[in-house]
Amino acid sequence: MLYINKSYATPHWSQGNSVTERSFRTFHNILSKYISKDQPDFDEFLDCACFCYNTSIHTSTGETPFFLMFGRDPIFCVDQILDPSVYSPVAFTDISEFKQRLITSLRCAWEAADEANKQAQLRAKTQYDKLVRNPTVTVGDRVLLRNYAGKIGTSKKFHMPWKGVFRVVKIEGVHVTIVSCNSPQGTSRKVHINQLKKCF
Repeated sequence: MLYINKSYATPHWSQGNSVTERSFRTFHNILSKYISKDQPDFDEFLDCACFCYNTSIHTSTGETPFFLMFGRDPIFCVDQILDPSVYSPVAFTDISEFKQRLITSLRCAWEAADEANKQAQLRAKTQYDKLVRNPTVTVGDRVLLRNYAGKIGTSKKFHMPWKGVFRVVKIEGVHVTIVSCNSPQGTSRKVHINQLKKCF
């Protein structure tokens, strides 16, 4: 009814959940400019960071999230100080006329934003394809898994970049199910194919 589809993201693969991860990165960049050194107060700046994000033009859509949500541009305090008339409500004698105008303007804005977003996705794909590598992994191959998580308190510089050996038991598109060669009856795990390399 609400057109909400459940999907699963691959661990340690932010590209699989790019829309959410990209917004997180933007918030991290904003908050890092204002929080204190020990970072206990980041939550105090979330409201301001959220407002800045919602009222800034998105490079992919060419519009602000505020406009795409409410069908109008935000009115800032400084706008009211410089020109008090900007807050004057628009008089509509007919509610249905207001609804029709709002729906029409929102629909046009959504379509324009969707088209701009598709063009941005094509540009991003072109750039990504320049650097992509296509690992050839088949069922039964022995592979190594990229090591993202090290022991707490140890330096990442000294971590082994790969761990394993694992055996490929199933391939579904870019998702690969592997099991440890030392414990083939153990729990399997699903990872992205780009996190693997063949073990020779």
